[in-house]
Amino acid sequence: MDYPAKLKGMKRMFTLLCMALASSLGLAAQITIDNSIFPEEGDTLQSYLDLDAMGIDLLTPGENLYWDFSMLNADSEQDVHFRSAAEGMASADFPDADLVIELNNGESERYFKITQDYVAEVGFAGLDPVLRQVMVSTVYLSDYRIQIAPLDYGQTFEDSTVLRAQFLYDSLPKEIRDQLGAIRPDSIRVDVKIKRQDEVDAWGRAEIPGGIYDVLRNKSHELRTTTVWAFISFVGWANVTETIKQLIDDPTLLDPVELDFYSYLTTDFKEPVAVVTVDSNGTPQQVQYKRLEATNVQDPFRMASIKLTPNPTYGKAKLYYSGLPKGEYQLVIHDILGNELNREALDLSDNGIEKFDFSYLNRGTYLYSVKTRKGETVTTKRLVLIRP
Repeated sequence: MDYPAKLKGMKRMFTLLCMALASSLGLAAQITIDNSIFPEEGDTLQSYLDLDAMGIDLLTPGENLYWDFSMLNADSEQDVHFRSAAEGMASADFPDADLVIELNNGESERYFKITQDYVAEVGFAGLDPVLRQVMVSTVYLSDYRIQIAPLDYGQTFEDSTVLRAQFLYDSLPKEIRDQLGAIRPDSIRVDVKIKRQDEVDAWGRAEIPGGIYDVLRNKSHELRTTTVWAFISFVGWANVTETIKQLIDDPTLLDPVELDFYSYLTTDFKEPVAVVTVDSNGTPQQVQYKRLEATNVQDPFRMASIKLTPNPTYGKAKLYYSGLPKGEYQLVIHDILGNELNREALDLSDNGIEKFDFSYLNRGTYLYSVKTRKGETVTTKRLVLIRP
């Protein structure tokens, strides 16, 4: 018997067996995340959110790991639409921005700058972050990088910046001005100091419902500290954080906030495979993960943009809309309990502006919906009525 030949054949068979096993197990490859995952105008990122992360094992940092997120169940879903920053209602306040997204059913907007090396958030427009009474534009005093490229295993980076909102004292509602008592500043300023540290601490494969992907894991720690300042003539800026704490409904809004989360990034699509948020003990609390299933149903309102402005309003407002198929629509006003208060017929087509007068409503928060003639809801957003 030719033992050398037999041994050679056995080695070849063993090699083929190992290759077959590697293929069936889907062994990981160490990847580099490049800027192809950066968002672009027209992108829609789709994800699910699981609010119960029990049973998730994050494993210790390292190489060639396997994370099993296949048991995740969706509590809600989210679509994030990236549009040109020029289409944002507050675009004039963010001349360096390239993209914008809407949050909270159009209540606020986030603006981003895209470069070859990073994605930075440049500002936010919406209700002020503390009193939630005044519409403001908040800006980062320096680029706040939320994505960088290229990204490799073992890489670390950190950023620090200040998110600043400033508005005139006279723009505050009368009840807030009354509560401030002797404090009669010219302006109010809210500063949120942010310090973020990132480390690509692991790589391997991550499985979510519907697929298994090569990933890099980026560990992020973020500390946010909020202070409120008042500009008083002949004194300058004075820290009034403790005073404001006594006036607002939820004083914990001004407490320091620490955020810890792990992002599992892939080159297969722009969304993270998963983002796991953990508590101060490192225990997983919730998971946002990529929504994979495809659909053949085309949403005729997918590209529609609908917004009332100004909002909050004293009564009169304009409805700006674009991307709507020509047809008959209705603007329906509900209170926050869902009771219908008013309904107006509309004849809309593609792009336009409609004027409305809501002065018949009392001061408070309402919901406005644009519906089709058949009763399909195109969008539902908040409407805030204020009084001078």
